This record gives sequence, structure tokens and C-alpha cells, in this order.
Amino acid sequence: MIIFGASGDLTKRKLMPALYSLYRDKRLTGSFTVLGIGRTVYSDEDYRSYILGELQQFVKAEEQNLELMSSFVSHLYYLPLFRRLSYSQHPPM
Repeated sequence: MIIFGASGDLTKRKLMPALYSLYRDKRLTGSFTVLGIGRTVYSDEDYRSYILGELQQFVKAEEQNLELMSSFVSHLYYLPLFRRLSYSQHPPM
């Protein structure tokens, strides 16, 4: 699965908690991978830590299981996209 805007508000508030819920209910099984693409620069490990913290904030307390949440984020990978510089910053040669 690929998520564009993976460092954004919608992802942390809605998409990741929903995916975690599917994982917790064993509806995401086997070897699955979620590739997040966004403008913020994260390593895979930094992104996993970021999302784990956001899950702790946005998943209802009674649905949280730290062991399962840690297992879920181990399936996450992140690819930063860098904005291209405009011509006004670096004119073409």
C-alpha cells in the first residue's frame, strides 16, 4: 500500500489509526508493507517512531496495545519527496 502525504494530518489522525485497527482485528495479515511518501524528511525508523507516538494520541485508550502497535509500525517504510527548486532560486543554464 502506498500513502501519499504520509507525514500529513489526515494520515496521523485517520489513516494510520484505521490501518492499526484493521491490523489489531487481524484483517491485515501476512507480510504487508505500507510505504509512506511525504515532504517531511524521515528515515524509516524515525517515521515509525513518529507514527507510534501519533497512534498513542489518536487511537482510543481502550483499543491501544503497545506490543501490537509496535508490531504494526514495523510494516511502515517512508520515502521523502524533495520539492524542486523554482527557476527564481536557480535559473536554468
